Order: sequence, then structure tokens, then C-alpha cells
Amino acid sequence: VRVLYSAIPDAVQDPASCAPEGVRVLNGAARDACELVETFSFSDGVHSSCNLWKGDWPEVGPESFVEIKKTTHLNGPPGEFKKLKFWLQATLAACGGIVVAMAPKDVVEAVERFDLGDLAASFDVDRVWASLAGMLRFVLAETTVGGDRLDGFWRLRMTKARGKGAPVALTLEEGSVGDE
Repeated sequence: VRVLYSAIPDAVQDPASCAPEGVRVLNGAARDACELVETFSFSDGVHSSCNLWKGDWPEVGPESFVEIKKTTHLNGPPGEFKKLKFWLQATLAACGGIVVAMAPKDVVEAVERFDLGDLAASFDVDRVWASLAGMLRFVLAETTVGGDRLDGFWRLRMTKARGKGAPVALTLEEGSVGDE
């Protein structure tokens, strides 16, 4: 999991005095790659100024990120359906994986990481994409008249009865901002 620290610990005169444990203080080539944008007065009893640095960090592809979910369980058919939803959301966002926190009583008891490829192997992926394509065709047909797209706000509702293989129903209504 990649985490970006939001403040460079050497933004003050003595970086070692304020860097959290385990955070590497920028120095040498890493610091040289940054540009000092501004220095301003700052007094906390230890430091007299603060430096604002700008760095050109390499772009990070979406596959470096994970979709984070919380649920009570992933057991049985309801758990399989949740995994399908989690997989679909992470795939559409081009994430590299999914991290799920199991919190049956709002307290995390376990954390599981899923690889998208492993999850995809347990579903009929072609059927999922075909279903989504059908839904998109429905939305496009409902929001187009004579080849012209209808502008405005729309409310899309998806409903699904309980049970494996139950159909998903879509309704689309024209609405306005603030409609509940």
C-alpha cells in the first residue's frame, strides 16, 4: 500500500526534531529534486521558520491503488455477491486490488486482500460485462430522442430481488437537482 506523507518533514530548520518515527527525512539527491517555493516565519518555541517545498514526483498509475471496503462478512452467497460488487467497482476504477476490513460489530477483526485476477476467476466475467452493456444501452436509449441526447438530471434506480441469479431491474426518471 502506497501512502503519501502530506508534509515534508524537513520543512522546518531542524528536520530531525520533527520527523515522525519511521519517516525518512529528505536530504541529498531527494531534497535536491525539490524546489524551495517559500520560506515564512513560524514559531513554535523550537523553530523560527518553515520552508514550503515543491517536488516533481513520478506519476502513480491507478493499479498502484486498492479499493478499500468494510463489511460484516464475506460468507455464503451474500458474501460472493459482495465480492462481485467489490471486484466490479475496483475494476472500473482500474485499481490493482481490494482490501476488505471485516467488522461484524463495527470493530475490525480481520483484513483480507484480494487480487482482481483471482476474484475474476470465480465469476462469469463475460456475463457481468454483457449485463452492464445491456444496462448502458438502456440508459442511452432512455436519454436519447431522435438521435439527440436529452440534457438534464436523471435518477437511475437499480433493484434486485434476493437470491442468486435474480434479475436486476433499472428505472430511469427525469429529475432535478435536490430531488430525493
